[in-house]
Amino acid sequence: MHFKLSKFIFFIGIILIGVVILSGAVSAAGLTNSSQPKFHHDDQNTGQSQFKGPATNTTKWNYTTGNTIFSSPAININSTIYIGSMDDNLYAINPNGTKKWSYHTGGSIYSSPAIGSDGTIYFGSADRNLYALNPNGTLKWKYTTINDVYSSPAIGSDGTIYFGSDDRKIYALNPNGTLKWKYTTDYAIYSSPAIGSDGTIYVGCFDGNLYALNSNGTLKWKIQKWDSSTAGDGEYTSPCIGKDRTIYVGCFDGNLYAFNPNGTLKWSYNTRSIIVMPPSIGSDGTIYIGNFNDNLYALNPNGTLKWKYTTGSYVKSSPIIGSDGTIYLGSYDYNLYALSSTGILKWKYTAGDSIDSSPAIGSDGTLYFGCYDGNLYAIQDPLIVTATLNGGYYNTTKIITLKTNMPSTIYYTLNGTTPTINSLKYVNPITISTTTILEYLAVHSGVKSLVYSQTYIIDKVPPKISSTSPVNNAINVSLTAPVTIKFTENIIAGPNYSAIYIKNLTTGIIVSLASKIISGNTLTIKTTYNHLSNDTYQVYIPASTVKDKAGNYLTLAYTLKFKTG
Repeated sequence: MHFKLSKFIFFIGIILIGVVILSGAVSAAGLTNSSQPKFHHDDQNTGQSQFKGPATNTTKWNYTTGNTIFSSPAININSTIYIGSMDDNLYAINPNGTKKWSYHTGGSIYSSPAIGSDGTIYFGSADRNLYALNPNGTLKWKYTTINDVYSSPAIGSDGTIYFGSDDRKIYALNPNGTLKWKYTTDYAIYSSPAIGSDGTIYVGCFDGNLYALNSNGTLKWKIQKWDSSTAGDGEYTSPCIGKDRTIYVGCFDGNLYAFNPNGTLKWSYNTRSIIVMPPSIGSDGTIYIGNFNDNLYALNPNGTLKWKYTTGSYVKSSPIIGSDGTIYLGSYDYNLYALSSTGILKWKYTAGDSIDSSPAIGSDGTLYFGCYDGNLYAIQDPLIVTATLNGGYYNTTKIITLKTNMPSTIYYTLNGTTPTINSLKYVNPITISTTTILEYLAVHSGVKSLVYSQTYIIDKVPPKISSTSPVNNAINVSLTAPVTIKFTENIIAGPNYSAIYIKNLTTGIIVSLASKIISGNTLTIKTTYNHLSNDTYQVYIPASTVKDKAGNYLTLAYTLKFKTG
């Protein structure tokens, strides 16, 4: 099937949105803990889902909007699917395919939604606004830029919303919709930001630069790939970030680039055709990228070709990767492909038109994607088992109810072993009071479902401070030494994180802090200037400064004193 030239001419400037605009478990505390909280799944834009997708191409349902869909689906923790349409509406669709609500904006919606930890839905519109909607579809706030917002937002661990605009700016907004900072580039921003583990924001721009910005909005570095003889050849797509902090980004010049965190080139791979889609990264480090010569490429972490798969037309849909390694992507040949991790076709599904939208996988294994024909498609295996609560960290006993989408018998185990028809038969809800690996499947008329696994980590013990540097009442402490506080387990910021302070007890002055960085179980505090000699300092860590993954807060305040040399 041949690519429609009119489509190309009209949308060549906006297909970088993260599908175009386009989506491991989610690690950022700013995002909701759902199966697909944003474009390309997480703030690193890996495209890795923690759930298996469908093993067959069975239609569950499709929902028709009023125009083309470029946006990619986001899924809330209650399994509601959010997607934008060129008919100017953001849709909230129930898991059964019925409309929950829709919100009308003043322009087409290319941007893919991002869902905050409180359920707020953020997305951009061609009416120049970034919207924040409540879960019931009412407006929470909107932020007006000077031009259209095609970029799909990312949400930092502190709740900051990052996005680009056609007005040549990268914006950082506070969760209440006020401006935190903005950074001006030389051309429009269609790329969707990726956020590194250290808080660095990476954004591609139509000015030919890949930008790395510090979390305070200052420039860390930028890399230009602009060919003045062929306008647009240097345009970078949305980046993604690997476990080793390597930044992968495609370019209009046909290359996939791998950059070190300091901005130096690690390697590049030439696909010999235009790249407009963001890459995805498998759990084994394999990088997947498509281009306009109809291929999906699988590259090893060292930049060598692992395999490639040829579809019937341009590949502009960025892949989503199931937890079993299956790669799902759309093509302009009207087909949605499911490929094995070795590049073998598992199945394909024929939609009504070209597919730009990146797929998303729900917690029940349903695969969702938008299409040029204006439909949101849902593909699901015939027999599905769902748990009322997904695995994760919890600080109370949980009651788990298992359900199927058709009459069947459920069998389960509580020790991580694969269930069979000889395992425990599910009759009543399951009580989880200690850390448990729950595995379960369903059988209907002799046909077995997939085996599902949920790990429930029950942690009722709050984090405590285990050591500090300097130690309490230390003397002759270096004037430039940071303060490090180690806890008994890994931590994230709590509600009193901003209340930490360092006070010079000699002068009575609160010291200005340059940074507070959490890494694993360690909090590192740096000041903006050197301490004064022979002065006594007090470090105050209030209760609820930090919490563990299960939500247990630091229960007692802690005070540390030291004297400089």
